[in-house]
Amino acid sequence: MGTTSSGTDAPTTTAPTTGSDPAAIAARFTVAYFTAGVGDTPEDRRRRCRPLDTDALDELLGNPTWNGAGANIPLAGATTTVTIQALNPVETDSGGVGYELIVVLIPVAAGHELGRDRRGVEIWVERDGAGNWRVSQISVT
Repeated sequence: MGTTSSGTDAPTTTAPTTGSDPAAIAARFTVAYFTAGVGDTPEDRRRRCRPLDTDALDELLGNPTWNGAGANIPLAGATTTVTIQALNPVETDSGGVGYELIVVLIPVAAGHELGRDRRGVEIWVERDGAGNWRVSQISVT
C-alpha cells in the first residue's frame, strides 16, 4: 500500500489496461512512456503518449533538450517492456487525481533479458477542456 499526504494507507489499485477513467489513463500513459522499441527516439515516445497527455506535457516531451522524468533512454539494440507492479491513488481534489506507481523496466536484446530496473513514478491526471482525463505531470525516481 502507498501512503497519502495525510499519512493514511492508500489502497493499491490493479492497473487497468483499457478505459478512460483516471487510473486507466495513468496506467496507459506509464506503459506508453516507458515501452521502447529498437531505435526508438524521444519523438516516438511523444507520439505514443500524445493521446493520453495534456498539451503542456506534450510540448515538454517534444522539447529535444528536455531530459527529465527519468530520462527514459532505451538501451541500444534493446526492446524495453514495462510491468506496473503498483498503482496507488494518493491524492484527489477538484483539479484531478494523483497516483504513485511502481514499474519494472525490462530491456531485451537478441532474446535475452538484460536486467530489470525498478522505478517509482508519480503521475497527475486532470480533465482537459473537453472533459477527458489526461496526464499533466510525471516524475520518476
